[in-house]
Amino acid sequence: SIAKDVVITEVQTRGVTGATSELVELFNSSDQPRDITGWCLRYASADGKSYSALVCVRASDSELSTRVILSAKSYLVLTTSDRKTGSFVPDLIFSSILTEAGGRLLLEDDKREMIDMVGWGTAKKFLGGPAPALSTATPLRSLQRTTIGTEYQDTRNNSADFTVREAKTIYQTGALSEATDVCLNILGIQLLVPEGAYRNKRGDCIDRATVNFCPGIKVSEIGANAARQF
Repeated sequence: SIAKDVVITEVQTRGVTGATSELVELFNSSDQPRDITGWCLRYASADGKSYSALVCVRASDSELSTRVILSAKSYLVLTTSDRKTGSFVPDLIFSSILTEAGGRLLLEDDKREMIDMVGWGTAKKFLGGPAPALSTATPLRSLQRTTIGTEYQDTRNNSADFTVREAKTIYQTGALSEATDVCLNILGIQLLVPEGAYRNKRGDCIDRATVNFCPGIKVSEIGANAARQF
């Protein structure tokens, strides 16, 4: 029941400046940095049949080799633009759309596979059971993921994993970074060409030991002047 991957840890449908002041917090629970390039956080209303993208993670340039990395045991904070102040700069910005009564958030990777989801209130889709609805009452409230000691809980049941608590006021940002993957065909981020390999013009890193390596195969005959050459 301990989270092992990136999970949604908090949802605020409003903030100190009003109903359009929204926030979503994610946390990389793993011990390894995560390549989140192309990941999208999507939202659907309580009875909505389809999701719309709140934000998708893109690198600062369009090169496939540039990857966006979320550090291990680190937070990613997304807010609406009115939450950005001189003292607080979120990692990513999205447009106001979240509602108190019910809705759902879906975190997907670059292959459109679900990483995490939370449905609250009157949402028709959720993991296990729906998390509680939020309200407009003060002090401000938010959906927050339950913790077990210092770790986040993840039973894949929204009703068990989330509770309504007084919204936090301090957030950790700045854990995103970019890296150049020199070997896109090798699993994981390759900052350098691995020893014993070389990089071709297409960007593939190839093991030198396997290039043109055909043991036991020899040319035995060439028919250069025959009617049918071979």
